[in-house]
Amino acid sequence: MEKYKVLITGGHGFIGCHIANNLNAKGHTVGVIDNYTDYKCYDKKEYKRVIKQRKKYAKADNIYSIDILKCETVFESFKPDIVIHLASCPNASMLLGNTEHETTTAITGTLKILQLCVKHKVKRIVYASSSMVYGDFLTEAPDEFHPTDPKTLYGSYKLAGEQMIKTFNKDYGLEYCILRPSAIYGTRDMIIRVISKMAKSAMEKNEITVNGVHSKLDFTYITEVAEAFVLGALSKGATDMVFNCSRGRGRTIVEAAELVKNYMGNTCKLNIKESNSIYPSRDTLDNNKLQALTGWEPKIDIEEGIKKYIEWFKENYIL
Repeated sequence: MEKYKVLITGGHGFIGCHIANNLNAKGHTVGVIDNYTDYKCYDKKEYKRVIKQRKKYAKADNIYSIDILKCETVFESFKPDIVIHLASCPNASMLLGNTEHETTTAITGTLKILQLCVKHKVKRIVYASSSMVYGDFLTEAPDEFHPTDPKTLYGSYKLAGEQMIKTFNKDYGLEYCILRPSAIYGTRDMIIRVISKMAKSAMEKNEITVNGVHSKLDFTYITEVAEAFVLGALSKGATDMVFNCSRGRGRTIVEAAELVKNYMGNTCKLNIKESNSIYPSRDTLDNNKLQALTGWEPKIDIEEGIKKYIEWFKENYIL
């Protein structure tokens, strides 16, 4: 198999470190750009611990501690064949407290990366979009032709990034692959997503709050998301494509909470509240296109994935 030089923006983030590890294991040369932004949301001690773990796990060949707006020297020295662009605020709620910063990163930063890809003759850019671009799901299992009508600024910025990439493809011939993940969870995450927040609440408060008794998410385990991004970078079938990137099996948040409760091994209380209005109504995503064109095979359901995460959480979380 041909070996590539792959540059990952946000490469020591949650998704990025797993992609880097996957690429390293396959023998590719990995460069990581990261400016280690804490978005004024992270517990500083926790962030320091998790970043240390991510760096060790990523096993990047080259690390560049720099903002993506100032990274031309990285392209000049590393000379990437492929760029995986992940640098952004991790989720919709965190963006609300970092609006100006994320506007610069998501719009100006993405433009800068695209310009550098063209200038330095990068073969392909792989972009981390989100299922949030759809807004409320209007069908039972939306495919990639589902209308895009984001309800959040986060989803709007992700969709804007997609359009910018498609324009650079049309104008300059830059190959792309766009992936729309859904409800990612797993090891080496900060306490910012549904499963991690549940685990922390179960440990500290002996209770878990669930927003929406009927609410569903297509929970997708991090290592399978990482594999999808690697296939998006390397597979011929992924050329100039947009893919849903999810397990393909919506599960209620209550089901996930029950599993967290069981694996934590305590008798914590479940508090059921109304759905959070900031997030659209979601469920299963149709992932058939990604599987058919790249051979991706997601297999980890929440029974297995949450167990893996809770085992890691118990070893690593410090009150």
